[in-house]
Amino acid sequence: MTQKHTPTPWAIRSCDRFEGGEPVTEIYSTVTDEVIANDQTYYPQAVKPQNARLIVPAVNAYEELLAALKRINGDLSELITAEHDDHTPESNCLLCSALFTSYAAIAKASPQAQ
Repeated sequence: MTQKHTPTPWAIRSCDRFEGGEPVTEIYSTVTDEVIANDQTYYPQAVKPQNARLIVPAVNAYEELLAALKRINGDLSELITAEHDDHTPESNCLLCSALFTSYAAIAKASPQAQ
């Protein structure tokens, strides 16, 4: 059985985990308060605050962006089919190029691909 990722949305917080120590930057679930990663060296790979600022918005937007890409992909496919039959990755058609680029992005972003 595939395990589901920690519930989104995720957020970043800076907190004092240890008395008198440096503040800790954490990525955590706002639903469960579970810490996903932090910048402490005992994690396999410490998360730098600048990386956390990149990761959190991407994770929070993931499902919506993937759904939008799939909708666009369907629309492009219908449009291309109405225009011509020979859409291939090698064609010089901009619509075909966009369609095959979206196929690749969907495959890469789908959890089954991991």
